[in-house]
Amino acid sequence: MAMYETIFILDSLLASEEIDKITDRVKELIGANGGKVLTVD
Repeated sequence: MAMYETIFILDSLLASEEIDKITDRVKELIGANGGKVLTVD
């Protein structure tokens, strides 16, 4: 399987709960399309 890197940039003024919510949604989308998230920074 090919490995890809995805970067997304969020507003630094967002609350940490909102950042977590967006990050979880991105991971859900990747998983729903057959991908696998290896790390999150």
